[in-house]
Amino acid sequence: MLKQELKIPQTYNAIIRAIADGSSKLNQIATRADIETSQCSKMLNTLIGLGLVKKEVPVTEPPSSKKTIYLLDDQMFIFWHRFVLPELSRITAGLGDMVCANVFDAHLSAHVGYAFEKCAVQYMWRLLKQGQSPIPFCKIGRWWGNNPKARCEEEIDFIAGTKEDAVFGECKWRNQTVGEDVLDELVRKSELFPSFQSKQYILFSKSGFTVNLQARAKEQGNITLVGVDEMF
Repeated sequence: MLKQELKIPQTYNAIIRAIADGSSKLNQIATRADIETSQCSKMLNTLIGLGLVKKEVPVTEPPSSKKTIYLLDDQMFIFWHRFVLPELSRITAGLGDMVCANVFDAHLSAHVGYAFEKCAVQYMWRLLKQGQSPIPFCKIGRWWGNNPKARCEEEIDFIAGTKEDAVFGECKWRNQTVGEDVLDELVRKSELFPSFQSKQYILFSKSGFTVNLQARAKEQGNITLVGVDEMF
């Protein structure tokens, strides 16, 4: 695809590989790809146009925010560059089972966890279309930023909100049931947004929820728990 669409696919491949390896800011990507920042910016825009890369800012920030990061937006490219390309020699030598045992088992869960977050956002859009969303949100997306009190960086899987109200979401792709500690952490992070008049919380879990958390969700009324079966 890159050879058909682009004149210098090797440089574009270097940019994609840099993002797949964890570089997300413009200067980081340019350094890893060994090109000028201005050239990198233009090439990133081309990759965005092809649907391979996406430009993202915290959901509460304007599109022109300096907190911009770049992520791969094509699941096949993400999988190829994270799992296949680094192990291509062993795979082509017929050692695919060894790669699966050594690499996939260690890193596949984190990879699927990112996709799980995207599925949760799609689920929220479906709720909105069906008139079942906790609030009629206008936009939804990830949030990251500074916590001035704790003097550390915080992240929230997604916030779906209007000017007055918000739903704070957390997604857990793990083999343990999700408990009250996960909810408490999400509530703590939501306190960074005092301007919202009302706050709802929605948790997504691969392995279900503890009895205590289920009881608390029923009691409070502003907590929604969603399992894999409900999502799909």
